[in-house]
Amino acid sequence: MPEHRAVELIHAAGTGVVLTLLRTPPPTRGRDLADLMYDTLARSILTDVPALDHGDPATAAVTFQTLVPRLTMLTQPERTLMSEWLQRAADR
Repeated sequence: MPEHRAVELIHAAGTGVVLTLLRTPPPTRGRDLADLMYDTLARSILTDVPALDHGDPATAAVTFQTLVPRLTMLTQPERTLMSEWLQRAADR
């Protein structure tokens, strides 16, 4: 997932947890709500294997972007240019 999307997801989840905890009376607050939300976010964002949706070019671009540093047959300027193009594709 693109970084900006991950940031939006983390912000939305954090805001939701805080608002839920604030509106829940202290005796009935789930003390583990924040931890559960963190674990859920971590599993969906922090993964070694990016999810690939073959129908979404932006997802494919993000996935391929993770491999660009390993393309050692390309020069550094070529890898930089490819990363720039892939970032543009991912942002669309």
